[in-house]
Amino acid sequence: MRVSILPSDGAVYIDGFSFSKLDLSFIPADVHAIQWYGESGHVEYKDPATGLMTKNEDIDSLEAYQAAIDAWGE
Repeated sequence: MRVSILPSDGAVYIDGFSFSKLDLSFIPADVHAIQWYGESGHVEYKDPATGLMTKNEDIDSLEAYQAAIDAWGE
């Protein structure tokens, strides 16, 4: 499963299908995007004040973002 979550847009993309205007306010303001590639992925962080990218962090689970995936399916 390929997943992209863009909190500032309220958008979740799963396997090429997207929904926007979702409530993703539970995701911290410094998260620019979550990218998932089936079994692993990364979180892209930004400086909320400037919008500049600050770092990427590898993840091995989408558990922390399951509510975004659930919102996509509603």
